Amino acid sequence: MHIEFISDSENLCEQFTKLCEQYECFEWAVAWASDPEQDEFSIGGTLLQYRKKIKRLVVGCHFYQTSPEFIKIFINSKQVKFLTQTDGTFHPKVYLFYNRDGKWAAIVGSSNFTCAGFTKNSEANILLTENKDNHVRDAISSYISKQWKNADSFNEKDLKKYKEAYMKKKSLRDKLESRDSRFFIKQNRIHSNHSTAKKEDSNRTHLVIEKIKDTSWDKYEKELQEDKKRFESGIKQLKEAHRLFSKGSFNKLTDDERKCLAGTIGENTKEAIKEIDEIDWWMFGTIKQGALKTHIINNNKKINDALEAIPLKGNITKTMYLKYLNKLRSIDGLKVGPAVCSRLLAMKRPDFFVSLNKQSKPVISEMYGIPKSRLTADTYWDLIMEIHKDDWYLHPKNTEAKPYRMALMDCLIREWK
Repeated sequence: MHIEFISDSENLCEQFTKLCEQYECFEWAVAWASDPEQDEFSIGGTLLQYRKKIKRLVVGCHFYQTSPEFIKIFINSKQVKFLTQTDGTFHPKVYLFYNRDGKWAAIVGSSNFTCAGFTKNSEANILLTENKDNHVRDAISSYISKQWKNADSFNEKDLKKYKEAYMKKKSLRDKLESRDSRFFIKQNRIHSNHSTAKKEDSNRTHLVIEKIKDTSWDKYEKELQEDKKRFESGIKQLKEAHRLFSKGSFNKLTDDERKCLAGTIGENTKEAIKEIDEIDWWMFGTIKQGALKTHIINNNKKINDALEAIPLKGNITKTMYLKYLNKLRSIDGLKVGPAVCSRLLAMKRPDFFVSLNKQSKPVISEMYGIPKSRLTADTYWDLIMEIHKDDWYLHPKNTEAKPYRMALMDCLIREWK
């Protein structure tokens, strides 16, 4: 077997084109695919030129990264299917080429079938060629066959729905791309057997997405109140948080009150708040970072200054958010991730912000097509603006849940004990 390491895009495109020309059959499994007709994506044109050689092509649609134009071109092809739901992210980049006489070749590595994957990104791939031993070829073909069985064809209705979601995510993706063009998603390890817990998590994620994404206010509120105890507990905590913030400056609150709002409260702490035994302050996430706990106990004035940038009512602008974020980042030793900055915001303005915690972050990532690694304090504002486009947020009715509707997303997302 001949093995060649390919690390530059020019060599990758050259080798890929040769394989498309030389071999009779293609079997591929890729996470994402670009519009093959765009001018700068020459390899896309190569695929279209040799499309009759496709035997099985599986393309993933996670995070709405695959172009609707690619789906449209192959929507009637019996040799191309699309994978929208898996246990975890569908993330392979496997290209198998073979002849009926047994000769074969494969490219396996990091390059998706995208313009960036073949031209702009820093990618690494292995080219395998073999004339005799078919053991590896059979293993690759078997893997692609397994993915093929889990994949589906698109119809016009599916494409329309996908394209609408794709365009909604495009503006947010563009903003994220402009912040860090060097971003890469680390390839997930592929396990032959997924645990029951992982399957349950995946199924639950999709159920939660159906309850929240692009739904109406009536449906959203109905889902919130399905678990009445959880809904009432959430409302009660958010009302109490509003009462505390309404008392005045954050640094004028008691130590225990500040800890409750920041989510740094310990289970054995004796709270000064009279209602503490009736309020689950561990809802909406907890913060375990020692530095924040210390600064809350020491009543660091910079935390108060940060929160002063966010009004208790009225409109909130990006400038206000950035002022809040920069004030937090000026605190010595404090690591300001999305959990730290969003917890306090969700407590002060539950009508505007949602907490990004350990349990909610993966679901929101999937829901709005943003890789978890990109959900940072820097991109949090763009996420909020994306959520604010949903119908349930734009057109709420004047009910008890309205002033808390963003923070209450957490009630549908998180596992409650």
